[in-house]
Amino acid sequence: MQRPVLAALLVFLAGALWSESLADIFSPYIQRGGDQVVARKDVVKLLEWSADHTANVFDLMDEAGLYLSNRGVRLTVWGNDLRAAVAGRFKLGDARVDALFPLASLISLTLGARNGHEGEVEVFLTQPHSGFLELGDFSLAQHYGFRSLGPKSLTGAFGVHVKEGWLKFDLDQVDRVPDPTGHGSPNFIAIHLKFFPRPKQWLIEPITVLP
Repeated sequence: MQRPVLAALLVFLAGALWSESLADIFSPYIQRGGDQVVARKDVVKLLEWSADHTANVFDLMDEAGLYLSNRGVRLTVWGNDLRAAVAGRFKLGDARVDALFPLASLISLTLGARNGHEGEVEVFLTQPHSGFLELGDFSLAQHYGFRSLGPKSLTGAFGVHVKEGWLKFDLDQVDRVPDPTGHGSPNFIAIHLKFFPRPKQWLIEPITVLP
């Protein structure tokens, strides 16, 4: 076996052995049940899990939300805790991530729904946020998110719209999709807009550990 391949395999195995699973991280919260705040040390563990699994922000929301689904628990990550966990240790992604999940203005991210009036993913910001991406100007309300989750799919979006020229489209759902380029990247998403003819596929950078 060539040395670069062996080195990569050893790094992967080390991550698999030493990183905690979502079950390990969430087990104490599920045992207690109800609405809870994720401790800062566990926020760090979620970022470590993401980095170990080459997961981006949407992968983390989907996988964590699905794991918590129907377990009688709703978890909130405070923006201050996420910023403190990220600072100097992790990179959440590039401009595409910031346009869709602006860390600087994040009040909270909540995962898991315990009644029909809650979204499976809810994000609260200090103020509305907008940023330009290839489709146009993405605008996020102070409260936005997704009402339901499925395997590799965040659906029932609310509070997000895209404006291109004089046209305005509401976000419908985000799917985690195979790499359309054939290079095997696990980090592509498809953005579905209501009444837009076809989804836009983007590469979303994974959460990484800073060198």
